[in-house]
Amino acid sequence: ANYGESLCSVVGCFAVVAIVMALTSVIGRGHLSNILVIVCGQIIAVAVTGLITFARYVCTVGGSTDMAAELAEIENYVILDGFTYADIFIVILPLLVCIAIVLVLRNRLTLLSFGDDEAYSMGVNVNRTRYAMIAICTFMTAWAISFCGHIAFLGFISAQITRKIVGPDFRWLLPGSVFMGGSLVVIIMWVAQ
Repeated sequence: ANYGESLCSVVGCFAVVAIVMALTSVIGRGHLSNILVIVCGQIIAVAVTGLITFARYVCTVGGSTDMAAELAEIENYVILDGFTYADIFIVILPLLVCIAIVLVLRNRLTLLSFGDDEAYSMGVNVNRTRYAMIAICTFMTAWAISFCGHIAFLGFISAQITRKIVGPDFRWLLPGSVFMGGSLVVIIMWVAQ
């Protein structure tokens, strides 16, 4: 398998997250608000999608159907065709390492859910934990999407469904979300076939 495109995708995701974090820091005057991060992320996502759609339109109108097809492929990027077990292992291993790190940090995440001041008073380095989680989750999302395509809605849906079932404690929420996300993919693929 060719991992160059996947690595470029990961670098691009980190670049977009850096832009979102910088924009959030400027708008929030140095304060990192969860709502601002989400809103700025959505603004950047809409802008990038708009640019891709505009480029596809220009290529189609200009008669360059090959370029329009390549731009459409960017949005539906999946390279799992022809993967061997070794390739799958290379894809899964970094994700498992990141999941293990997140599971180690789960108690800090639970404390962060009470708010910055409460987490700080309980000994959590709020900024270090927050930035570490943003980096780990960015890598996991970018790595998975670079090989499997856009499945971003599962990140939102599976965590919310799991939160309703097991509650807000990250000791149960994180493993439950991993299981729920995988289960949703399997169920959706089964229904689609």
